[in-house]
Amino acid sequence: PHVALTINKEYPNAHYLERYIIVTEDDCRSYNIWNHAFTTEELTDELQNAGFEEVELFSDSTGSPFSEKSATICAVATKA
Repeated sequence: PHVALTINKEYPNAHYLERYIIVTEDDCRSYNIWNHAFTTEELTDELQNAGFEEVELFSDSTGSPFSEKSATICAVATKA
């Protein structure tokens, strides 16, 4: 048995923290997961700067054509 506490916090520049605190009878641990929300331009630039080419963007992980209205950006990139 355990108790799980979740804290979500938004920071400037599209950075987000998800903190999970897990409490058991013998222990208490904290896990921090940092996220960043990218624009399509930022994501493409980051991938190209890391040596990827031919960046393709999709609206979901099933390969639906990309739409600016989509809340999700999925990328497929080929390493040079």
